[in-house]
Amino acid sequence: MRAKSYVVVVLFFVVCLPVLCGCGPKRPAIAPVSGQVTYQGQPVASGRIMFLPEHGRPAIGAIGSDGRYTLTTFDSGDGAVLGRHCVTIKSTRVTGGPQPKSFEEELRGVGRGGVPRVEWLVPEKFSRPESSPLTAEVKDGKNTIDFHLPR
Repeated sequence: MRAKSYVVVVLFFVVCLPVLCGCGPKRPAIAPVSGQVTYQGQPVASGRIMFLPEHGRPAIGAIGSDGRYTLTTFDSGDGAVLGRHCVTIKSTRVTGGPQPKSFEEELRGVGRGGVPRVEWLVPEKFSRPESSPLTAEVKDGKNTIDFHLPR
């Protein structure tokens, strides 16, 4: 009987010890990243910015009304993976309203705003990794990376 109890105790520690020690997947090294996005000398007032690393998880941030952003990879505002990144910036505005879904909605005036139209507030080429010329290097420590987009 004692041998059986010993085996149960050993198995318990073999199974539970890695969990208790915190052994598990490790996150890559990241560093805080923030900055400002301007287009034609003016802050980009809305949109999103994304840092796509050569290896690892991308970071994303909302662009505020003053053009400022802070990146998030795992936890809010934690930054981006260390290393070289392709950067994309998307800022659009949709104008016009939805189309009526039925004749009754059309009679009531629903959807009279016209066909929705996407207006690019910065050139569309910056929104896709395959066409964006933007890059950034994230280094250990706090990173302030501004983007001044030309016409």
